[in-house]
Amino acid sequence: MTIETLNWGSHLPALMACVAIGDGPVLELGSGHFSTPCLHAICSALGHQLVTLEEDDSWRNQFTEYESPGHSVLKQTDELVRMFAKQKWGVVLIDDQVNNRLGWLPLFFHSAKYVLFHDCGVVEYEAPLAAWLAANPCNHRFYTKYGPCTLVISKEHPIPKMQP
Repeated sequence: MTIETLNWGSHLPALMACVAIGDGPVLELGSGHFSTPCLHAICSALGHQLVTLEEDDSWRNQFTEYESPGHSVLKQTDELVRMFAKQKWGVVLIDDQVNNRLGWLPLFFHSAKYVLFHDCGVVEYEAPLAAWLAANPCNHRFYTKYGPCTLVISKEHPIPKMQP
């Protein structure tokens, strides 16, 4: 495994901290070799429902083995994301490859205790995220211990300390 591959899991400390205190179901927008197995394990242990949405069929098929009564792995569509945005979530992880990725943040801001936006330091996301944060007062913290960094936001809950 290369160092570059390890970057795919740079959001795990922030994600695990939020799931541990999020006290509710978890939605994963975009499956991954780090997030999906870790979320499956912690959600199973805590008794939280987990929904993984993945648009790419070949990528999603790599994670269907995790499907269980407590974990759904579904084809991501805009309609499905909008439907799930109407539900209450403990944690929502935004880490998909969909072009509307920035559009998911305002959808889940009101329905999730914690929203994590992985890869927030990517140049195309920096200015829009800064503008969104300026326009939407909230608790937020950038997890920067490992790159790429992850933005954690909450409308009303304190953000857990995730790094020294």
